[in-house]
Amino acid sequence: MEQLQISMTMHKVEAGTGKVLVSNIVNDTRKYNRVEGKDGESLRLRAADGAAAIDLSQYEDITFLQIAGTYAESDSVAGIIEGSPAPIEYELDGDGTGAFSRASRLTLEGPTNVSALHVRAIDERLVKFSIIVGANA
Repeated sequence: MEQLQISMTMHKVEAGTGKVLVSNIVNDTRKYNRVEGKDGESLRLRAADGAAAIDLSQYEDITFLQIAGTYAESDSVAGIIEGSPAPIEYELDGDGTGAFSRASRLTLEGPTNVSALHVRAIDERLVKFSIIVGANA
């Protein structure tokens, strides 16, 4: 059986130099069983593309869901570097016309009943969406 392992480590650092002042303030590792799922599936959107649907109904007992938006191209005038976090909007269990929430990343850990997901970019820069789903069955 495969598992998803999520680790989070937090250090307090000095601004500018990055010198570690206090290490391992948080050091947490969790594991979730993964029988099936999407491993980093991605799509690319601009605001003009509208919302894209991601069907999750094929998964029963979702235990982990992550959506992250990053810029897919650099823009030196705007100071944007390819791969840096991008603002995105998402709608859980809707039809793509309801209320969207704004973030650059969404992570749901533990059992969830989400069966539909819509995502969209909020500006005209190309955004890459990475979707990771872990499910028990």
